[in-house]
Amino acid sequence: MAAAGDAAERLTYDQDRDVLSQFAAAPRAVTALVVRHAHAGSRSEWDGPDEERPLSAKGRDQVAALTAFLPLFGPTRVHSVPNVRCVDSVAPLARALGTPVTPEPALAEASYKASPEDAVARLRAIATAGGTAVVCSQGGVIPGLLAALGVESGVEGAPPSRKGSVWVLGLDGDKVVGAHYVAEP
Repeated sequence: MAAAGDAAERLTYDQDRDVLSQFAAAPRAVTALVVRHAHAGSRSEWDGPDEERPLSAKGRDQVAALTAFLPLFGPTRVHSVPNVRCVDSVAPLARALGTPVTPEPALAEASYKASPEDAVARLRAIATAGGTAVVCSQGGVIPGLLAALGVESGVEGAPPSRKGSVWVLGLDGDKVVGAHYVAEP
């Protein structure tokens, strides 16, 4: 690391150079923010295709909270399952960042059921591609993805995933080194 080398030359004490050397050798964790889409009402009360189910009034309030909260982590990319409720949960954030919402069909419930391994691999690829990624998915996917990444289960078994919630993941390569659940941003 050139910056560390330059800094080391300017340090006076050996102990300071040791601290800098240890810091430069430490793993560099990246952050991924895994969002469950905001509230979209009941499937049974929606007549159209489930992929087109829109956000409810409560969901729009959750989107406002997500749009205020997620920038605190410096996101640079936004990814989402291509369902309306998922895209609409992160589209205001993407607009604020000046970035597109990248569709992620591999992280949708049907794709996950067909190939959980592909979904896990896709989430790892997104998370490790550089910068901080926001990834919006569904309740039938997120707990399994997190468990496959080694995130500790909640009290009731699977990691929780309320509508409009966020998992803040720190990854070193493909290993999760930190995970924090935010039920209501």
